[in-house]
Amino acid sequence: MGRMSQRTRRVLLVEDYPLVARVIALALTQRDLEVEIPVGFAPELVLRTARRFQPDIALLDFWLGDADALDLIGPLAGMGIPVTMLTGMTDPRLLGECLERGAAGIVNKTDPPDVIMEAIEAALAGTTTLSPEVRHRLVDEARRGREGRTGELVVFLQLDPREQHVLRLMVEGKSAQEIAVSELISMSTVRAHIRAILAKLGVESQLEAVALARERGWPPDGG
Repeated sequence: MGRMSQRTRRVLLVEDYPLVARVIALALTQRDLEVEIPVGFAPELVLRTARRFQPDIALLDFWLGDADALDLIGPLAGMGIPVTMLTGMTDPRLLGECLERGAAGIVNKTDPPDVIMEAIEAALAGTTTLSPEVRHRLVDEARRGREGRTGELVVFLQLDPREQHVLRLMVEGKSAQEIAVSELISMSTVRAHIRAILAKLGVESQLEAVALARERGWPPDGG
């Protein structure tokens, strides 16, 4: 007999808003489901709870505090736990990325309770209320979003490694004088790098260069 037929079905509810968590947990327990809510939402704590609890599915909120939960999807799915995103977030690019990373379905917290429960029951049954057409559209949106993002960063590829490093320091708020001191180079060399950066980025000042970098999310690794 399978695991789900031998014991009460288990749901790991990773929702950091207490009121929402309580309401959903109550609705689930009324359907004879066992619910576990992690005591904290750091990734290592959520994964430790999942290993101990061995849920049949994980309901994962997209936002956990100030951070997103994208990096939790793969590890949970890798444990054999189907992940259903539980979110009020509607950005199709981000929802598509959730699916790309291994989420099996998406439940919108703003839907009526019976619709939410229907989606959760489908997840427990190993299916999804998300149609193939909607899934394909969301994944396509995620891919297009990445392509557009790459296009926005192309201009920075014109910079050679030294110029990129100087721009990183400028984005961090360092002045030309501070860059010269920290990098043990002359002010004339720093100014030459800055002139090259401005010319290649098509801007007229250091302030504009920094604003452009921040607007486009450069450097992509956050520096």
